[in-house]
Amino acid sequence: MRHYVNFALLFGFGVLATSGVMLFVRPFSLTVARVHIALGLTTIMLVGLHLASRLPYFRARLRTKQFRGVPVDAVGSFAAAAALLAAAVIGWRPINSLIEQGYESRHRAEIVRPSALSGFQWADQATSLTVSRAPAEDANLRVSLLVRLQETSAPTPTIAVWAETTAGSMIETLYLDPRVAYSENPTWHGDEVDRAKVLPIWRHRYTLVSGVAPGGEADAVTGTTPSHSFSLDNYLSAGDASEIVLCVELNAPHDPNEIYPDPQLGQPSLLYTAYLELDNEQPYALFELTARGDDTPSGTLRYDLEEITTARQLVDLILAKVEPTAE
Repeated sequence: MRHYVNFALLFGFGVLATSGVMLFVRPFSLTVARVHIALGLTTIMLVGLHLASRLPYFRARLRTKQFRGVPVDAVGSFAAAAALLAAAVIGWRPINSLIEQGYESRHRAEIVRPSALSGFQWADQATSLTVSRAPAEDANLRVSLLVRLQETSAPTPTIAVWAETTAGSMIETLYLDPRVAYSENPTWHGDEVDRAKVLPIWRHRYTLVSGVAPGGEADAVTGTTPSHSFSLDNYLSAGDASEIVLCVELNAPHDPNEIYPDPQLGQPSLLYTAYLELDNEQPYALFELTARGDDTPSGTLRYDLEEITTARQLVDLILAKVEPTAE
């Protein structure tokens, strides 16, 4: 049994080390994270078994390796570990310098994470996406939406969901496909692609509010303005007569037609929108196909949809709902 545990520990350590390095130096991957967590839990159990088999050894070391009644090995090991833990907690400069070399730190301008109050869930074999934005403590309305794809939608299209003002300024990104959330040049279905070509409308709106262009450089003519709110919480209070527009942009790879022959990008992204009066007695709103993305990453809305063929068939239903939260 001991030999099985030892070899299993060796394998677990190798996988943990490899997946840990990948999470540190590469964009976040849910697959790598799952492997790291699963092997981490397995390794914890194996370490427990290993330590249980070594209890006589630890007892002997605690009795024999003492200085004036103090177990030197144990105290020294715990002191070194505690010092390292404290250095990490307080942000000791050498440790901070190491963290700054990680992917997340080096590419922080590219990484987009929705609000912590925004959640999502895929269901029905990745044909149904539910996105929900809960209110903060000083608001009392919840906005949610359902994106239901045709069952024949394979591979699953890349999706971005955001809220904007009726004037067209982005308020908040509610959902961004993890496959394109961590890099401006993600690996998209096997090939490296410019994110601004996959979701050009969302990326252009994001540039306008963040001031960070797709190339990572600061855009001097965009960014925050004093008169604009970038939190949806300011719109989620009943009685304020707030109005917002919810937007869903999606793009499927490998869907060329005669007009858009590129085998990877195929037909351009499609934009669906729904206008919401948050105090309206009707809590539901249907999304309508509004425009398509440009052939270039300019973010320009194109309203001519005659040349879009199979991409129209990706969506079965997109429905938004506004409801008060429980008191």
